[in-house]
Amino acid sequence: MIEPRSLSHRALSLDVGYVRLATFPGAVGQSFARGLDDAIRDLKGHGVQRLIVDIRGNIGGGLGSLRLMSYLCSGKVEIGYSLTRRRLRKGYRKENLTRIGRIPATKAELLMMALRFKVFQRDRSMVLVTEGLGPQPFHG
Repeated sequence: MIEPRSLSHRALSLDVGYVRLATFPGAVGQSFARGLDDAIRDLKGHGVQRLIVDIRGNIGGGLGSLRLMSYLCSGKVEIGYSLTRRRLRKGYRKENLTRIGRIPATKAELLMMALRFKVFQRDRSMVLVTEGLGPQPFHG
């Protein structure tokens, strides 16, 4: 079986960049997020002012999609939530759900996230919030 590259990018013209995302690999998406950061940095270095994001046929994956959505909005924006069946049956208030607002960048942060969901908050219901990466040249 041939596994597609999860991420590729290139400048299409002087001001148009192209990013192809076939998957969002990894449960937490740390290496994917670093790869996307590198791709965006490279495109911005080439003067890209407009961006085409190609997710055709994307088979999904882990939390790495949060980094993509964070590049598409400058501030912290709630982008969705996920409920376990147990939480749905028990009842919930969206304001009280665990908020995931960034992809862990270090092993220590990853460990803290694991502890959070394995020990303190065993229910994996959550709200996803963009990371607030700030304005990008391709916004607008």
